[in-house]
Amino acid sequence: MKKPAAPMSQPKAFALLSVLFLCLCCTTLHAAEYGQYDPKRLLTPKEPAGTGATLDLVYLDSIMADLRQHAGTYPPSFDSPADMQRAQHDAGYLIGLFKAMFSSGGAPPPHMLLRMALLGSAAHNLDARGGADFAQTYFQKLLQADPDHAAGNYHYGIFLASTGRAKDALRYLLKAKAKGMTPALYGLGMSYLQLGDTAKALENLLAYQQAEPKDSTVAMLIEAIRSGKIETQRTNAQ
Repeated sequence: MKKPAAPMSQPKAFALLSVLFLCLCCTTLHAAEYGQYDPKRLLTPKEPAGTGATLDLVYLDSIMADLRQHAGTYPPSFDSPADMQRAQHDAGYLIGLFKAMFSSGGAPPPHMLLRMALLGSAAHNLDARGGADFAQTYFQKLLQADPDHAAGNYHYGIFLASTGRAKDALRYLLKAKAKGMTPALYGLGMSYLQLGDTAKALENLLAYQQAEPKDSTVAMLIEAIRSGKIETQRTNAQ
């Protein structure tokens, strides 16, 4: 699998389109408080001592869900700077924990590879050092192990688009679409919009609207594109 050559620090163009759209809609977002977690609770030593530890997946998924609620997209949204600092700390701790857990070279199972990739993506959105590389590494490991992994293709496509690599994202979002991942239609619409292809953007956004008629935001986005409130131009976005 070819690793995109684009630097990880480039502006998050995909996300900026979303921000622009939200501004057009005059929507004010209020983030819920980010939870108080103790990541040290994640590992419970096995008996007898020295035989390893058990990872609490339920607690892990609680932290991950909260991180993704606040930092699943860029820019992250928090109730206060203190909340964001806690989230940054938790993301950094988890990345360090997983690096230590799998440092011996053992391959994590696919469900862990996806969790680790999503963690890296959230860490990247939090501007945490190493988050993008962590996400890139584990998305690729997941898709090397299972090239047809529907959620893996979808989330990797979104990650690529959010880091300014919309052209690279299309391959994965199209595969996710073929696997029945309805949100991939929205991702494709935004990616094509980033690339300046309004016709394909509208084609996918209209398909998403048909699949998710209760999502009122996509109707506003479609109208904004058609009315010229969102202008696009072709770019060389990887």
